[in-house]
Amino acid sequence: MDLFVVIGLFLSTFCFGSVGGTSYAVGNGLSEPATIFALCLINAAIVLIWFGIFGAVNRRLSEYLKSKRKDFRNTNLTGILALAGFSFVFGSLWAVIAVYALNMKRIPALISVTVGAVSGSIIWSLGSLGIIWFLPNPWILYVVPICVMSAIIVKKVAENQSLVKDMINNVVRRRT
Repeated sequence: MDLFVVIGLFLSTFCFGSVGGTSYAVGNGLSEPATIFALCLINAAIVLIWFGIFGAVNRRLSEYLKSKRKDFRNTNLTGILALAGFSFVFGSLWAVIAVYALNMKRIPALISVTVGAVSGSIIWSLGSLGIIWFLPNPWILYVVPICVMSAIIVKKVAENQSLVKDMINNVVRRRT
């Protein structure tokens, strides 16, 4: 496989999810099993990338965030399965945001998000390839979560306006 195809497959999966990655892979002549295998590996790598990015942000703001968020470190099996389902439906980005926002244990959360992202990758790749015919249009699944998450974020920012202002001021002060 050409290096440019691998980079393009990674970027299309990163930007557009498994549906975009499947389209790119099929357009570049990958077989169905190779497409599914490649997308599983890429989605697992994307989960690790998101954990790395949010881990760096968390370390930078850890002192400020300690007193501001709840601690869900004693998350049980139900919570871990819910996190896997969350990453299956909404994607690894939102699941990793939830992990850091809820201050969950990282290793079980990493495993859970990876399982959800890879299983979602398999299902949506099979649906995009036409093997599973009963899946809805994938664009609906992009629009609905974006609208729901945007509404939740706007509501939370409005409720915690002073907290957001303090956090922004804290970040700006550290930079100067």
